[in-house]
Parts: sequence; structure tokens; C-alpha cells
Amino acid sequence: MRRPNRWWILCALAVMLAVPACTENNLDESDADVILQILGVVNPPIESEPGECQNDTSKICQNDGDCPLDNTGTPTGPCILPLEACTISEWSVSMLNSPLNEGGSEGPFNDIVVISLDLMYDWDDALGVPGDPTSASIPVGQTILAGSGGTVNFFPIAVQDIAADETTVSVTMVFRGQTVSGHAVASATGALLSIQNCQIP
Repeated sequence: MRRPNRWWILCALAVMLAVPACTENNLDESDADVILQILGVVNPPIESEPGECQNDTSKICQNDGDCPLDNTGTPTGPCILPLEACTISEWSVSMLNSPLNEGGSEGPFNDIVVISLDLMYDWDDALGVPGDPTSASIPVGQTILAGSGGTVNFFPIAVQDIAADETTVSVTMVFRGQTVSGHAVASATGALLSIQNCQIP
């Protein structure tokens, strides 16, 4: 059995919607005049390409329920989904370089370079599938100007790391960077990654 979901999972249920970030979890402990404020997350699910009903290939389906009975009452299913058809869409996180004082809105020294993104996964399936990844790190290298906003786009997981289908994964995201003047900044948030009808070869 996997460990309980983190506290922020309840505020990450709006899949495919631009939702407010689940936390303003600023991790900064430096003397920077700015913080990296996370505003929202767009987190589309992982889905499969449409399949075909086995006994009527003119019928497009995502699951057996999409395959109706024919005019003789015979099921046109099951739904046959293509293998290796997991479509992983980019997530996007909007953020703001927010000044803490009057001087914090002045660039370029208060511009923030987002250097990396650390991802932590908490799988919700009860099977505890061996091989499920627990973490990943992604280079970013994007600059958020002082007093301005920006968006970081990334793939939340690699297809080869998906070890169970039709489940959900709680994802903690920690963005790390520094100001041009050299002060470290960091901020964290969380969202839910949903894996829907995805065929894992």
C-alpha cells in the first residue's frame, strides 16, 4: 500500500483546467528582494488514442461502454485500444516574480532565472507496482523578469516511467532558481496527474 496522499491533493482535482496553485509554498530563505510566486497549473491527463470496437471497426471507442449493441443485440465490443498510444501533453505552470519591497521591481538584478524543476510522485494505486518512479529532475533555464509573470512548460512524466494504467499520481513540483544578483529562490506546488485508459505495453 502506498503512503497516504499529501495534503494538497484535494485542491488539485481540476484536470485540464487552469486552476489556482494549491499552495503559495515559498521556500526562499535568502535575502532576495523578490519571491517566485506560483499562480496556477494546467495539468492535462495522460490519455490513449481512440480505439475501435472489435466487432464493428467503424465505431470509435475509449472503453467497452462506447461499443453499443448492433441491431441484432450482439455487443460490438470489446473496445480495442492501440498499444503504445499514451499521449502525454505538456503541463504549464504560471508564475510571478513578485517584489518584496520597493526595490524588488527593478531589473535586471531582481530578474529570476528558473534553473530546474524537481518532481516527486505519490502513486495512488493500491498495488504498489514495482518500478513506479518516485522522483525526477528537469532543467528549465527560463527567466522571469522582475515584477513580471511567465509560464514554464514541461512534460510531467516520461512514457517509459508509467508502470500502471488507469490510476492517478500526486505530483509535487519544486521550482528552483536564483536572481541575477545571485540570491537563491524556490517555490513549490502540487497537482494531480490522471492516467486514463492508457495502454501500457
